[in-house]
This record gives sequence, C-alpha cells and structure tokens, in this order.
Amino acid sequence: MSVTATGERPRRAALVAALGVCAAGCAATVAIGKAPFNLFFWSGALVFAALAAIDRRTLPDALGNPVVAGCLLLFGVYAASLLWTSAPSSDALSQLASYRVLLMPLIFLPVLAVPRLRERTFRIMLAALALVLLLSWVQAFEPLPFARASRDPIGIADRDAYVFNDRIRQSIHLSLLLLWAGGIALLATAPPRRTRIAAAVLAVLCVINLLWLVKGRTGYALVGALALFLLHARAGGVGLALALLSAGALAGAAALGLPVVSARLAGTLGEVRDYLQTGANNATGERLEMWSNALRMIAEAPLLGHGVDAYQGLSAAMYAAKGRVPLEVYHDPHQEFLFVGVEIGLIGLALLAAGLVALWRLAARFDDDWRWITRGAVVIYVSAGLFNGLLNVGWTGYFFGLLLALVAGRRAVVSPGAGGRW
Repeated sequence: MSVTATGERPRRAALVAALGVCAAGCAATVAIGKAPFNLFFWSGALVFAALAAIDRRTLPDALGNPVVAGCLLLFGVYAASLLWTSAPSSDALSQLASYRVLLMPLIFLPVLAVPRLRERTFRIMLAALALVLLLSWVQAFEPLPFARASRDPIGIADRDAYVFNDRIRQSIHLSLLLLWAGGIALLATAPPRRTRIAAAVLAVLCVINLLWLVKGRTGYALVGALALFLLHARAGGVGLALALLSAGALAGAAALGLPVVSARLAGTLGEVRDYLQTGANNATGERLEMWSNALRMIAEAPLLGHGVDAYQGLSAAMYAAKGRVPLEVYHDPHQEFLFVGVEIGLIGLALLAAGLVALWRLAARFDDDWRWITRGAVVIYVSAGLFNGLLNVGWTGYFFGLLLALVAGRRAVVSPGAGGRW
C-alpha cells in the first residue's frame, strides 16, 4: 500500500466521523429548528465534498445507489425547468434551493450505509419526535412560553397544542413516531411483551394527540392512512375491513356533530358543503379552488409544466380572471402532486410516481423493520401530499429528505472490496 493511501486513511476516518455527527445533528433537529438543521445539513455537504475529493470511489458508489440516483434525477428535472419557467430568475433559484433536500441521500450515504450509524441516526430522530410529542401534551394543559399555540385541555375548542412550527408539520412529523410505535406493536418479530405494550401505549398517545389535541386535518388523513396500512399488514383483509369500519364511524360521527370527534373535522365537512352549494369563500373552499386552478395549469403545459416557482404568478392571474380575491396568497396549491404537475409537468409527476412505486417494491427486499418503515413512509408522503405541499416546504422537506437518506442507507449494497470503507 502506498504512503499516500496510508496517509489518507486517518483523514477519511475523520471525515466519516464528522459526517456522522452532521447526520445525527440533522436527525436531532429535523422537527425542532430550521437554523440548526441547516447548519448540520450544509456542514454535511462540505464534509461530503471533502470526502469525495480524497476518496474517488465515494461519489461513484453513492451514484450507484438507486435511491440516490432517483432523487438526483428528480432534482435535475427541477433544475432544468429553470430554462422555461415564467418566474423571475431570483425567485426560481430560491425555490430550487428548497429542493436541496433531494440531495440528502447523496450527502449522508457514506455513514447511513453503515448499519450501526443508520440505526443511531434513526433512534435520534425518533427521540426528537418523542420530545415534540411530550411537549405537545404539556402544552395541552400548561402553556409553554416558546410554543406557537394556545393551551387546549379538552381538544374541542379552536386552540391547538402544537409546539415548534404549526399543526400540519407537527402532524406529519409525529406520524413517523406513530408508524414506528404501531409497527413495533403490530408487526415487529417477537419483541418482548413489555416492549410491545409500551409501543402500543405510545401509538395511542400519538393518535390522541393528532386527532384531539393538534386537530389539523392532515392529522386525520395520516392517522386513517396509517391505520389502514398497519392493520392490513398485520391482519390482511380482516384488518383492512376493521380500519375501514372505524374510519366510516369516525366520519359519520363528524357528520352528525358528535363531540367524540374534533369540531375541526366536522367544520371541514360543513365548509365543503357550503362551498359546493353557494361558492362560500372559506378555508376549505379556497383549497378546492386552488386544486381546480392547478388542474387548469397542468392542462396548459402538460408535459414539462410551467417551470419551478411559476405557480404563484399563474395563480394570481387565474384569480384575477375570475374576479375573485383569494383569502391568502399561497406559493403552492396545498397538494403535492398537483404542484409537481404544475412545475415539471406529467413527466416529472410520472418520475415521482415511479420513484414511490420503486421504494414500495424495494422494501420487499428488506428483511428487518425497515420493510414496514419504508412502506409506511411512502404512505405518509402520499396521504399528507393529498392536502399539502411537502418537499418544497422547509419543515416537511427536511423530514422526507432525511427519511430518503435513511432508506438509501438501508438499500446500500457494499461490494466486497469496499466492505471496510462503509
């Protein structure tokens, strides 16, 4: 072995260790703070660049990972759309920067491909989410000075118990904790009885928090989707039938205005009815209006879309043409798949759909808990994306970018010659 190669070993080990710290830092702050998360993210990007510079196999090995390649391809389509976007260049570049989360599988693969480092990072992420859950429960009964919402001990008033950001982001983040706890309780292979009971209790606390304390409509969709997924995975058709019956009972109770369901869900159904019957300009009707406008935008540029960050200008023009004034100016239509179609067309939407299907099928090759974690993450993304923008929004974009990086690490296949490197 050459002296140069020998000298590179300590430097590579130091860089891998530093990258591991960055990955752990991202996991610890993904649900808590944008500033510290960005600090760890950009530090990780610099460390990865240095690692790739001294070890020429780092970049090719990462690009050979299908999850990494798929994320980079989607990011490349967004970058290419700068050529035809109608948005101002500075705004379009700023919007493209929000999709940097698609680079996380590339940046952190060298450490997340190592089982103990991947599991450590995932455990840190779960611990951060458990902290959010704990603080949310405290906030429900005793106001926290740094929280973003008011106390709501009953869960039926208009106030919420979300903590660091807003109810949508908190619901999406806590859905991963619910997925993990529900999976341990229902799907894990022969865990200790106490562990299974503790996981079931944690899952119930998450469900109560999402349905009655946070009360975001996204939370209802996530709880319902994860219940369908977990019960079907555990008991097949019987579990699916039970989940559907429970969802029907919940919806029926909301329609009847029974207090067993949060007033927010019943109010949403009323807003939909008012919008469809009288065109009432309410929050839910506004979302339906944005979806209708987004479909028209896609029809106008079906293949390649209108380009990154073009939505807001197009939306303003459509409202003006109808003589309507929106309740609030949004930079996306509050629907992930419509937004993808508007920005990068049916080609980009097909690429995203193919990636989700590939992740689902890829999970079949996993022989441990990552099978249902990966598929559950797809369920979370799809169900939350039906009502929200995700990858382009800081809090949720970070969350899904880190999940993609963890799945890429689980997928990594190390060649015999690289066994000691990763």
